[in-house]
Amino acid sequence: MTTQHAQKRREQVVAFPEVITALRDDGTEVTRWTVDEGSTSRGDAYTNFKDNVLRIPLINDDVARVVRAHEAVHVRVSPNNMEMFAKWCETYGFTDRVAKSAEEHRVNTIVGRLGYDLNLLKDGSEKESGKRGAKEAQKSVNAYNELMAFGAGLVGTKAFRDYIVGVRSVDKELAIQLRQMELAILKITKRTHVQNLGNTDIGTDGEGIELGRGFLRYTREIAEVVNLYQKYEGDDSQFESVKGSSGIDYNVGGNDGFAPLKLDHTLLCDDDLPMALRDRFPVAIEINAPHPMALASLPVELRKVANAVISAEPERRVSLRAFYAYNTLLKSMPMERASVMAFGAQKAEAIIDAIRVGSLS
Repeated sequence: MTTQHAQKRREQVVAFPEVITALRDDGTEVTRWTVDEGSTSRGDAYTNFKDNVLRIPLINDDVARVVRAHEAVHVRVSPNNMEMFAKWCETYGFTDRVAKSAEEHRVNTIVGRLGYDLNLLKDGSEKESGKRGAKEAQKSVNAYNELMAFGAGLVGTKAFRDYIVGVRSVDKELAIQLRQMELAILKITKRTHVQNLGNTDIGTDGEGIELGRGFLRYTREIAEVVNLYQKYEGDDSQFESVKGSSGIDYNVGGNDGFAPLKLDHTLLCDDDLPMALRDRFPVAIEINAPHPMALASLPVELRKVANAVISAEPERRVSLRAFYAYNTLLKSMPMERASVMAFGAQKAEAIIDAIRVGSLS
């Protein structure tokens, strides 16, 4: 192994969306996810519920960690029944773009309440996006709608401040509208407890819509505000492929989950058996779920986590023995130290982060 490759292995991190899924309140079945490596650039991370794909940056720095937290919160609180989500949009007259922008704000608010620095959710493109978007908005209804929807997804972050500065340099009236929308959105989430914002207990709205209670209440209220700043005189049926005359692309994301707003792959871990021993066996049996009796010896609060981690892709998996060790170590030392000793530094951080997001605490 080269020094450069070894350094990359040390610097990369892992993630456990399976743990976060296990801690949802809507009974979502825990199945294996694929974790793909993305970057911290806007638009290069997403959560795909249809195929259980999580694309996130796997480098070990502060910005990447916040981006991972953002996508992790999507896994924890966002609707994973995209057909029901589409029905909800149709029922209440929200475009897919408006609904997903509203959900971006709810997710970012939760990320911030969990202690992550939202000021890091920017890539330096926001001011220029504001300028170019404002120029297009002066000429196109679709571009105006995108300018406001994109801004809604940034509300509550430093990226919004940079965005509105760019807009103001072109059109002060558009900047005023963005500011009014921002204040109305923040009023909805300002004093709301994180457990209520992220509630995934299934609720119904009387229209045959069954989604998480946090989504039904707060994302709907946010989307209603964003809708006030949308114009529907234009035909937005081709909006997904629109490219403005100044060169800015308007991308509304996919239909299979929650893509970030736009204006392995994973670290390979040591296998359970060294190569010298693996070569002695004619077959290898993959065990991707622990026996219920084996889980029963763990405390109740650890069983879901252990079952989820053992269900992960082989390169991200942790053995049940490690959870036994972790449970024993907890009796004599803090959680952070026990997790590092039982799981190793990289997986320990990922598991603790997943539990933190999953429990919304």
